[in-house]
Amino acid sequence: MNAVSTKVNIDEDFLAALSKGNVTAFRALYDACKNNIFNTVMVYLQDEQEATEITQQVFVRLWEKRSLLVEVEKLQDYIFTITKNLVFDHLKQLGRQAELLVRYRKQVTHNADNNAEETVNERNIMELWLSIVHKLPAQQQQVYTMVEQRGLSLDEASRNLSIEKATVKKHLELARRFVRTALKKSLLEQPLSSGINQSFLQIFF
Repeated sequence: MNAVSTKVNIDEDFLAALSKGNVTAFRALYDACKNNIFNTVMVYLQDEQEATEITQQVFVRLWEKRSLLVEVEKLQDYIFTITKNLVFDHLKQLGRQAELLVRYRKQVTHNADNNAEETVNERNIMELWLSIVHKLPAQQQQVYTMVEQRGLSLDEASRNLSIEKATVKKHLELARRFVRTALKKSLLEQPLSSGINQSFLQIFF
């Protein structure tokens, strides 16, 4: 990834300005490489909102580490490394979330001998998640259920619903955004028993 445009002259003075928190220098850096960072993230995530969020996180991370930038030999490589790590962390989080939903769905269904209080709390969360899914518009709910619950690919969902893959993708993006936001809001507003498995909640946020 050539994250930094050649329009920016990356020399010792520029790096020194960045390291001192010079706002003008950071703005120049942002304008020069934000689009390339965004496009790189999109290759992995295929979600505009998430790509935008991670692009912003890259610059937050750069700002937090600004004092170290004067020592960086290749700023392009440094930015790429930050971007790559944030993307991989995000992908791992998504994978853990999907794995957790499957694992706890099985647990609630089959493991009746688990600690009663913890099982009830986890069942409540799963029921909350399902109730939110049921609030989705009909086609978004169909797509979300096929992809997130049944594990179908976008192509398979497209064939099953007889709609374009791009339409499936858009419905999935909107559904994921709604479910994630609604679930987080509900869990934060509804206090659960102190016996709740905190690792369960951490997966979602």
